[in-house]
Amino acid sequence: MITEVLIYGILVSIVSGILSYFVVSRNVEFAGVGISHAAFGGVAIAMVLGINPVWFLLVFTPIVGILIASSPRNLSENTAIGILFPFFMSLGIILIYLSQQNLSLVWSYLFGNIFLVGRGDFFLFLLVGTLVVLYVLLFFRQLVFTSFSRELARAYGVNTTFINYSFMVILSLGIVVSIKMLGIVLLSAFLVLPASISFLVSRGVLRSFLFTLVFSVLMSVLGILASYWMDLPSGASIVVVGTLIYLIFYLIRRP
Repeated sequence: MITEVLIYGILVSIVSGILSYFVVSRNVEFAGVGISHAAFGGVAIAMVLGINPVWFLLVFTPIVGILIASSPRNLSENTAIGILFPFFMSLGIILIYLSQQNLSLVWSYLFGNIFLVGRGDFFLFLLVGTLVVLYVLLFFRQLVFTSFSRELARAYGVNTTFINYSFMVILSLGIVVSIKMLGIVLLSAFLVLPASISFLVSRGVLRSFLFTLVFSVLMSVLGILASYWMDLPSGASIVVVGTLIYLIFYLIRRP
C-alpha cells in the first residue's frame, strides 16, 4: 500500500515541480491559488449534477484559467483572480449547503488524501501528466523566455499570447490531477514551495529547474511517510514538510 502511494506521490510531485518552476519564475503564484480554489466551485457543481468531480474539473478549471488569462488590458490578472476565486468558492459553499452533500467527500477534495487514490485516478494522472511533460519539452525555451521578459520574447517573435493561454490551461490540468493528493486548499502551496526553495540554493535556469524537481519529490516522500507513520492528513503533512525545508534553507542562506 505505502509503496504504491509513494510511487503515485513521486509522479505527482514531478509534474507539480515542473509547474512550480514556471509558476514562480512567471510570478503567477496567485493564479495557482485562484485556479485551485475556484476548483471548489467545480467540485460542488459536479456533485450536484451527479458527475465525477475530477472529470468535470478537467473541463471546468481550464475555462477558469482562460478567463484569468483573458482579463481586460486595463485590469491585471490578479484582479480577475480576485473576482473569480471568491465567486466560485462561495458558489461551491452555497451549492453544497443547499444540496446537503456528503461532507466527508467534500473534506477529501478540500484537504486531500493520497491514500484514497484509486486506479482510475492513477491512469488519469498518467494521461494528464504526460501531456504536461510533453508541453514543457516542446515549449521549454519559450516558457523560460517569456518568464523573464515577455516584451523581449515578443520582439524575438515568440507568440507570447499562445504561451500565456496554453500555460494557464496546462497549469489548470496539473492542478486537477494533484487535488487528490494535496487538496484544493493546500495545493497552491505545493505549486510555490519547490521552486522557492530551489531559487534559494541555486542559480541558472537548468540547475534551478532540476533542483525544483528534487525538492518537490523530497517534500512529497517525507510528507507521505510522516502522514503514514503518524496517521496525519497527507496534504497537510507534505506542505508542513516543504515549509520546514524552505525555512531551513532560508536561515542557512541569510548573511
